[in-house]
Amino acid sequence: MNSKPQRSNSSGQAQGRPTPKSPPITLSKSDYPNVKYWEKQHNNAVQISAIKVCDADASDSDKESSNNEGITKQESSIQFLEDKSGNAIDHNERKRLYAELRGFWNNNIDSNCPPNNWSSAGSALCDKFRDVIEAKFPFLWFCAGQWKVDALWKKNYHSWKCSLLARESKKKTLLGTGNSNDGGKCK
Repeated sequence: MNSKPQRSNSSGQAQGRPTPKSPPITLSKSDYPNVKYWEKQHNNAVQISAIKVCDADASDSDKESSNNEGITKQESSIQFLEDKSGNAIDHNERKRLYAELRGFWNNNIDSNCPPNNWSSAGSALCDKFRDVIEAKFPFLWFCAGQWKVDALWKKNYHSWKCSLLARESKKKTLLGTGNSNDGGKCK
């Protein structure tokens, strides 16, 4: 038996899928008091902005020497990507997350007609995205209304789509079937 909490989609029902046998568990903020970003705060740029994270224990294995003491590794992290203790997720987990986002879009978006944005993706695709990504990254459950997984699409999809359009344009050009003058540029 799976002991992981289950999340429902934003409407509370599984659209286009059989109804689960047991009711979904809704997580409560009071059970996770250390989570800093439970509620989405509209117009709060700090909440979804990237911060620099310093890792004093990180070292470059190619440059192991006493000259590197005290040097820290810095990388950006979206602040709301936190575990149940309120700690930022680590670099490897972020890399895995972003690879899964791209993989989802590669496998589920028609490259000939990708949606412009989250709003135009349709509820079935949005619900599938939430289900797949949250199942693989349970730390995204620690919020109200699934806003964290939605924000990941909203912050990252446009970049992926631009890359997709550039790849498709390049393919058409190489095959001699392209008649687009935009060179795959994203609008």
